[in-house]
Amino acid sequence: LRDSGAVAALDGVDAPGAAGRRWWAGEATTYLDLSPDGSRIAATGTGSRTVYLIDLATGGIADSARVGASPKGVRFSPDGTRILVANEGDGTVGILETDPLRWTDTIRVGPVPHNIDFSPSGDRAYVTIQDGDRIAVLDMASRTLADSIAIPGSPHNLAVSPDGRTLWVALLETQEAVALNLETGEVRGRVPLSAPHHGIDISSDGRWVYATGVGGRVLNIIDANTMERVAQVDVGQGPHGVRAGRSGDSVYVAVTGANEVVVVDAASRTVARRVPMAGTPFWVTVGRR
Repeated sequence: LRDSGAVAALDGVDAPGAAGRRWWAGEATTYLDLSPDGSRIAATGTGSRTVYLIDLATGGIADSARVGASPKGVRFSPDGTRILVANEGDGTVGILETDPLRWTDTIRVGPVPHNIDFSPSGDRAYVTIQDGDRIAVLDMASRTLADSIAIPGSPHNLAVSPDGRTLWVALLETQEAVALNLETGEVRGRVPLSAPHHGIDISSDGRWVYATGVGGRVLNIIDANTMERVAQVDVGQGPHGVRAGRSGDSVYVAVTGANEVVVVDAASRTVARRVPMAGTPFWVTVGRR
């Protein structure tokens, strides 16, 4: 919840016993990620330049670490031992160990790194370089910048397919989702989106891509096989954060203008539930695929 500096849990998702609870997570909370085992949440307090680690069992802040300027995207590694954070103001990615939480390494990646996702194996991480029109590819063994993939259009948010072969990127300037072949770096397809900024995620079976647009009202649904937008669901003004549920039955959307988290039924492509969430819901996280 960006404006209230908190993280809130919903019932019916992947945090048993946490339903209805809130945890303070610094000034201007933006991005968050649930650990692979579902026990902890990492959240960026963008205004306080801090990553917070929330223990869902105890309901408190388990740890915190000061990071770089204007931290945004945050992501657990697939094995849960590390957290990456994109420091927009520094042009860096910070690497944090999780037990205990501490900042151990910094990788300089370029102007305005915004968000991060890992390959399924965890050996690579991909970072959108918003003002550099490229994707930074990080080698996690050497903790270095290994490669860059050019992608004009101001890459913003991103999602790696479950098989690790395709990277979907939401572009601010061209207002489209682009599918990149990670083996060749070539563009496989382009799909128009609603007005930015965009969130993006992929279903657990890799078939469907879900993308929002905070300047509009809809959840865009893309067929990953045909590279075509097949539906739009009106979820309310200002959808941003989006995550597909682990079972594939539901899609969760943070709707900033309505101060709601909207649950979309994936099969019928209709709104199944609206959950009031005062404080500007900006991002959402659910259990890993």
